[in-house]
Amino acid sequence: MWTGTYRQVFTRVIFTQWAFFALMAAGIFVLRRRQAYRPAYRIWGYPWVPALFIVASLAIVVNRFVAEPRDSVVGVGLVALGVPVYFLWSRVRARLEG
Repeated sequence: MWTGTYRQVFTRVIFTQWAFFALMAAGIFVLRRRQAYRPAYRIWGYPWVPALFIVASLAIVVNRFVAEPRDSVVGVGLVALGVPVYFLWSRVRARLEG
């Protein structure tokens, strides 16, 4: 909450969330290319439904970025702060398991 008002925090969260939703939907295309992938359920309307979802998600991201560029950049920055933590945690876990 120290990063600003509730609206600013909400904008930052929504912006980054929809970017990750688009990446998650893009993962469907990556999974479908794998030879060993045998899902129990296949999404209806593939490839059009996930592609449409990706386009809509990116439209929300672009809209938020245009409407609130400062908060959007701060949101991306906050997510980026987690990248070094992830790599540090991965190294620590590898040492503990290995």
